[in-house]
Amino acid sequence: MKTTLTIFILINVITFSTFAQDPPHIILGGHSRNVNDVIFSPDGRAFATTSWDDTIRLWDADTGYPKLSISERTGLLWSVVFSPDGNTLAYRNGDDNIILWDVIAEKYKLTIETNNDLFGDISFSADGKMLTCGSRKNTISIWNTVTGELTAELTGHTDLVWSVPFSPDGKTLASRSKDNTIRIWDFTTFEHKQTLEGNLARNGDLIYSPDGNSLASKGGNNSILLWDVDTGEMKISFIGHSSAVNKIIFSPNGLTLASSSSDNTIRLWDVDTGENKETFSVQSNYIGGISFSPDSLTLVSGDGDGKIQLWDVNTGTQKMELTGHTDGIRGLAYNPNGNTIVSGSGDATIRVWDASTGTNIKTIEKALDNIYRVIFSPDGSTIASWGGTDTIQLWDVDTRELKSSLTGHHVSSSWYSIDIEAVFSRDGQSIVSWDAENTKRLWDVETGELIKTISDDTYQLDNITFTPDNSIHVTWNRDHSITLSDRTTGKHKKTLIGHTDHINAIGISPNGKIAASSSQDHIIYLWDVQTGLHTKTLIGHVEAIGSLTFNRDNTVLASASWDNSIRLWDVHSGETLQVLTGHTRPVYCVAFSPGGEMIASGSSDSTIRLWDGRSGETLHILTGHTLGIESVSFSPDGSKLVSAGGGDHTIRLWDIPKILTPLISISPNQVECPPVGEQFTVDVNISGGYDIRGYNISVNYDGDKLRYISHSSGDYLSDEVFVGPSVNTPGRLSYNITSFLVTGSGDGSLGTITFEVLKRRSSTLVLSAILSDSNGQQIRSAVKYGRIVEPRWDVIGDGYVSILDLSYVAARFGQVGGTEADVNGDGIVDIKDLILVASGIDTEAAAPSTANHLTKFMPSRADVQQWLFQAQQLNMTDPTSQKGILFLEHLLTILLPKATALLPNYPNPFNPETWIPYQLAKPADVTLKIYAVDGIIVRVLYLGHKTAGIYQDKTQAIHWDGKNNVGEPVASGVYFYTFTAGNYSSTRKMLILK
Repeated sequence: MKTTLTIFILINVITFSTFAQDPPHIILGGHSRNVNDVIFSPDGRAFATTSWDDTIRLWDADTGYPKLSISERTGLLWSVVFSPDGNTLAYRNGDDNIILWDVIAEKYKLTIETNNDLFGDISFSADGKMLTCGSRKNTISIWNTVTGELTAELTGHTDLVWSVPFSPDGKTLASRSKDNTIRIWDFTTFEHKQTLEGNLARNGDLIYSPDGNSLASKGGNNSILLWDVDTGEMKISFIGHSSAVNKIIFSPNGLTLASSSSDNTIRLWDVDTGENKETFSVQSNYIGGISFSPDSLTLVSGDGDGKIQLWDVNTGTQKMELTGHTDGIRGLAYNPNGNTIVSGSGDATIRVWDASTGTNIKTIEKALDNIYRVIFSPDGSTIASWGGTDTIQLWDVDTRELKSSLTGHHVSSSWYSIDIEAVFSRDGQSIVSWDAENTKRLWDVETGELIKTISDDTYQLDNITFTPDNSIHVTWNRDHSITLSDRTTGKHKKTLIGHTDHINAIGISPNGKIAASSSQDHIIYLWDVQTGLHTKTLIGHVEAIGSLTFNRDNTVLASASWDNSIRLWDVHSGETLQVLTGHTRPVYCVAFSPGGEMIASGSSDSTIRLWDGRSGETLHILTGHTLGIESVSFSPDGSKLVSAGGGDHTIRLWDIPKILTPLISISPNQVECPPVGEQFTVDVNISGGYDIRGYNISVNYDGDKLRYISHSSGDYLSDEVFVGPSVNTPGRLSYNITSFLVTGSGDGSLGTITFEVLKRRSSTLVLSAILSDSNGQQIRSAVKYGRIVEPRWDVIGDGYVSILDLSYVAARFGQVGGTEADVNGDGIVDIKDLILVASGIDTEAAAPSTANHLTKFMPSRADVQQWLFQAQQLNMTDPTSQKGILFLEHLLTILLPKATALLPNYPNPFNPETWIPYQLAKPADVTLKIYAVDGIIVRVLYLGHKTAGIYQDKTQAIHWDGKNNVGEPVASGVYFYTFTAGNYSSTRKMLILK
């Protein structure tokens, strides 16, 4: 073994000659060939990189300074890992020896001689005192990391050992061998515990579940196998893929397993039942990766066609598809707070997306040819991009200006072999990057200077996005049909047949009740999503229809066609409301502004048109793109429009207020709805006005949810004004003002309106305005509506505040930072957050009759009692907390069942265990007796004295392990169980199948 070390201290390079094998030499700059891997130390303060240039480099993650550089002359470097405490770095070299380095002292520590027998990856034990790796001798070797001595050699496999992962708690390790077995070993005694045998794939992933109780592996025949670590039994075989499984991952909460396959699908599996919860079809023949969001609620995927797709894990629906890139997605990243996604593509653009709405809010045009990766700095102010050249570019997110160009990286000339990555330090002051030759460099973000050559964690950036939940998953097929799948089970519900040509686009109404489909047959069909029935046929376009979108209130559908027009359709009648003409070539895309007050369309005539959402008049024509516009989208607040030029490879961000002046808007644009009975005010503002003599303002509001209280004039015009009569009818307010003296210009207020809350629900303040100048001529203007939104107590984002939200928060007690469950934003999830959520639930929402589907999420009576006790300890006397406490008190009363009852056991049939739920109307001593068919008692379970309540989930129901009173498993067959609680007694039947 030949090893050299270089230590960097600030700008001075000091060389040490401490190794007998080979004198050390100085390595300046970065890696000279492909970087293979980059890993962070457990504490995130350092990271290591490996390269085809036969070096490993250790970097300080905060400063970017190189800590040491190890030069190997033995060939390949494999499996670089940190010890759990981050103090030791280990790797396998070309001689199949394991080399240990002291990270703290920045010096060589130990060589473990292995006689060229290593195979696969190396792993540290949980305490860092042992290190293990597979072997060509079909054994698993375990060495002492202090002495380098071989501590144990685990035998049993009859062929090469691929991988040896440790369980999360470090108590066991699993081994995957080419002999088609998986073995589980006790790491305390080194004893073989279980051999898992089945139809395994030749190689592939072997991963522990987050709780360490299960192992997942790729099986034969394109399956995935789930194993019980304790028993060694195969619990579930996930079958459904028709081609090789490429990747399997557990969700962070361990409830879901996701798999991607060469059959162009991604599947979600229920870990407990094995049910295929959802199958996501990807049109591209390449799925670039899959990854769960930290909260396990969303799966993101990216494909070779440039599409980014977000999938709702709970509902099995596609939350969002981000389109606009004209080449494959090479990189995706969230900014640190999860609000924004940035994507890089081979189409030479970088796009910034709003993670909650999917709006493309910024684009960096022609940043570099073939952008493959982009990432945010920790504060979200800077984006780093890199791709098909030797340059990394840093961009200011707000100004979109290029801050620095970091040159020196090397990329391959083959597009498919480019593999550049980068990551920011935690403080955002430096960035680590590596390229196609895996060169890793550390740069100063502010100055752009090279501090050292660095790379970061292996950021295989996956495609992720988040949108409001849809109830039905919709796909369209090559046979011109449309498939609807159930949101909960993922099972096929309906096939919609009617189109006679290729389906170009599908739109789903915001309320999820209506689907619209367009085709090259020039026809639009409307469908009832729940029944699958065809309800309307919209005929009018004479060329192919390529884009569909609904307005916010589900009443109007807009369609863009190659006949150079946009049509607005009445969803209820199916009649054409308006035909918007002006484009001179096919219209590719159309979008409503968030409030529906404006429509944007993009055409192959290289223009974007803005239309008045009500009158259909052209408000403005945007020019700048040199070829056709493939997509347009408004920002969530309607103040920005982003457009993607497919042919010119650019994305442009447009400032609507600067384009359309004046702009009349509701401020604040979004109001968090106060409690029922309380009042709030909004302002009607004007920006960019000029020569305004008078105005008429109308605001439509939902009279069932809001009550108009009063309004006052703004200060935009002088005091010498004529105030016309106001019109106030339920749901509508209109008032007008004219100046006698001077006209108004610039920005200002046109009035203030006060409302009272009747129902705490989302609604829209629909604004319209008529402005006149000093000559009495009407002035064209744009308007921006206001939104009244429910507070963020809807933590799971399904549009309602219910028991689901309460359970979600309770399950996350103690978590700190970065979770929706931290409702009050104080950095920790606790009883205060739960009380806030409870205050947003209507009392009737707790009634079982209105929430049958929520029964399994209903908390126990003991839980509610504990929550009330904690709230009382905090003396929470404010009105909102009192409302939440009142709801919990009401919930406590309905959790008392009206009658004692024995419920059916589950599962049934079962093997080897089952749970027997019951409910008590009043406290009682509980006993369960289990009988064989001949009447002989095989087991008696004394539950003791139980309080009134519902005992339904696995933590509360009676558990029977299928054994008799002496601990012997009973035989297969029919059994009866008799439940006794006080004077109540009931008997049911169950079946054991083995």
